[in-house]
Amino acid sequence: MRLKMVAFACILGVVVDGAWAINKCVGDDGRTSFQDAPCLGVGGAIEVRPASGLAKPAPAAAASDAAGAAAPAAAKGRKLSFEEWDRKTYLENRGIFEANADIDSHNARCDERRRALLEEKRNAQDSLRAAVLANTSATEIQALATECASRLQQLTTVRNRLEDELQRLREKERASK
Repeated sequence: MRLKMVAFACILGVVVDGAWAINKCVGDDGRTSFQDAPCLGVGGAIEVRPASGLAKPAPAAAASDAAGAAAPAAAKGRKLSFEEWDRKTYLENRGIFEANADIDSHNARCDERRRALLEEKRNAQDSLRAAVLANTSATEIQALATECASRLQQLTTVRNRLEDELQRLREKERASK
């Protein structure tokens, strides 16, 4: 029991006095990283405390020093904001690829549904059933074609917007170099 109390007191002491040093470093490419080892280039230690819900504003001098150190390195790199760079990277690596995959998947589902309707129409046995099914199938196939074309247009519009957005981001990045 006494060992548990000592362990609890030690943990409580760590939690209450939970500040530790983290180094905010700016690399040659202008990117900021955080690490526990000292920085090799520009940067320095920052104090990090566990979240308590009672945040205190950072001193203005420390914030301006950190911004001033990061500014020269960032000026050498890209002029896109981080959000723009992140969005551009997403579009290049996944966004447009996924939009094209959505279009391909949609086309495959529509083709499969159309083939199923045509197969059902071919499998009609008696002439009365075949006549009724032919009329119904033609209507269903037309409705399916309209539905598929409408959805394909929506998916293509989304993909085209993504491609346009990527093009604008690439042009902005090229203009800043």
